[in-house]
This record gives sequence, structure tokens and C-alpha cells, in this order.
Amino acid sequence: MNGRLFEDLIVSAPPAGRFGRRAALLPLSIAAHAGALALALLFPLLTPAELPSPPLLGPIVDYAGPPPPTPPLPVATPAPSRVTKAPRSQVAAPTTVADLVTPPPAPGPTVSMIEPSDLSPGDAPAPCFINCDGRGLGSDDGPIGAPGPGAPGATGTSPVRISDGIKPPIRTTYVVPTYPEIARPAGISATVVLECTIDPTGHVADARVIAGHPLFNESALDAVRQWRYTPTRLNGVPVAALMTVTVRFIAHR
Repeated sequence: MNGRLFEDLIVSAPPAGRFGRRAALLPLSIAAHAGALALALLFPLLTPAELPSPPLLGPIVDYAGPPPPTPPLPVATPAPSRVTKAPRSQVAAPTTVADLVTPPPAPGPTVSMIEPSDLSPGDAPAPCFINCDGRGLGSDDGPIGAPGPGAPGATGTSPVRISDGIKPPIRTTYVVPTYPEIARPAGISATVVLECTIDPTGHVADARVIAGHPLFNESALDAVRQWRYTPTRLNGVPVAALMTVTVRFIAHR
């Protein structure tokens, strides 16, 4: 019976074709899945991603505050000026008042008045042109000493210029010209020449500058206009005279 049992047992094997096809498709399936997985991982890297557009912002307004106050400009302190004393041998006349350097007060200057030599007083008597002997021009049968019919000579209105034939007037009142304070620091000496008209009473009727110095002209004019002279006489008659006066300003150092 045992022999019969095994004789009826049929051992069957799975069909070779069905199992073989599955075994052959397994590597392909694994490769296909691996490729799909790799493609799924690499696709985002190979495809350029669209970047989101930036949000639109409104205009930015910068509210600046008021500007800071301007700091005050620094006040420059003037440097103390140094006063240098000029050498005595190099004293120059300043051009403006600001250029004057004030030295210690010096003794007052000496002002002298000297008239030109060609106008110096002469000792010759005044010339006589008519009636020099004291007699008139009357007729021979008239009384002696009677005035003649001729009229005395007219003196005229124009001043006569002082010359060798006319004795110049003598100054009776002298006012010392004042040395200008503006010229004192520089110690300037100057000469002013004036042409003066002396009226018949001896007063200076007019004076003008012929030559001089701008700092000294007014001082010379102010003083000379106050001078007084003896009347100038022509043929015994007081007349107006025209003469030149020189005023020298000398500063002592």
C-alpha cells in the first residue's frame, strides 16, 4: 500500500514560462522606477523656476526736518599792531592819515616867514612923476604957490606890484602860523609861497597859494590873512599892493 501511495503522488512544478517572465521583468521594473525617481528629483533642477514678482511699493517720502541753524562766524581778533620807530635818516612824508605813526610828543616846530630877496624892502624914496617940487602948473602972472589948473594924478583900482621903485609895506601885526597836527608825527618841513593883496589900509585883502604843501597850505593862509602892514604909498597916496610872502614850516627833531 505504501508503494501505491507514492505511485499516485504527482509532483508538479510551476510552469517555467510564467515564472521566467516575471524574473526577467523584475530588473526592468527596478530600473524604470529608479529612472522615474531620478527624473522626479532632477526635474525641478532642470526647469527654471519663475521667480515671484516683487511687491509694488508706494512712493517713499523722506520728511527732512528743518536745516540746523548756521553757526555764527568766528570773529577774527585783530592782531596787535607793532609800532616800529623809523630811523631818523629815513623820514618820508606819509601819503594818508592812516600811515602816520604817532611818536612821542616832540618840541613845537619853528615857523619862519621870509620874503623873497627880490622883494626885500628898499631904502630908495618913492618915485615922483608930477608936482615933485611942490608947485602947481599955474600961469606966470598968477600968485606964487597957487594950484595950477591940472588935476592930481589918479591912483587907479588895480593893485601895484612891489618892485625896486616902490617901497614895500612893513608888517605891523604878525600871527604865527600853526604847525598842523597831522604832519607833526612825521616831522615834515615845508615851504608855502603866497601871493597877497594888501589894501590901502594895510589889511590883507586876498591871499592865494602859488606853491606849497597840501598839509600846510591852509595853516599858512589862515595866519597871513590876519597880518597887518603899513599902507603902501605911490606918490604919497595909499594904494593897494601885490606882494609875495613865503612861509616856512620847520620841524625840530
